[in-house]
Amino acid sequence: MTKRTHTPAYSAERRLQENEFDEYIGIQRRLSPSRTKELKKYVCTEDATFPTAVILAVNSDNAIFDEDAGVLKLVTSEGKQIYDVASILDGQHRVAGLTALDGRGFDVSVSVFVGADVATQANIFATVNLAQQK
Repeated sequence: MTKRTHTPAYSAERRLQENEFDEYIGIQRRLSPSRTKELKKYVCTEDATFPTAVILAVNSDNAIFDEDAGVLKLVTSEGKQIYDVASILDGQHRVAGLTALDGRGFDVSVSVFVGADVATQANIFATVNLAQQK
């Protein structure tokens, strides 16, 4: 099931799609309610910060780079709403924690991979999560 986070991105959780091939779809682990609760408390503290980037994947047709402004713009395409444009490859718990801000600003570093296929996205997820140390 795709999880909504009230942000213009979604988290494609890994799950078994029951069909004749029993294939897995999605690459994210399930959202942990306890981890999300911790992060919701944390983001409301005065010194809260996330030192690592949230990693997103975006299809090529949903990304336009404005060279003059030096800005990557995310846009909708046919059949997609803004919430379906970016897939969270890493940082779903941080993004879910930010929902506690209630309108306050919070700077977050973001890395965006444009046009990465599912295999590349899975490799990025695995590399980032296997390399992390507790």
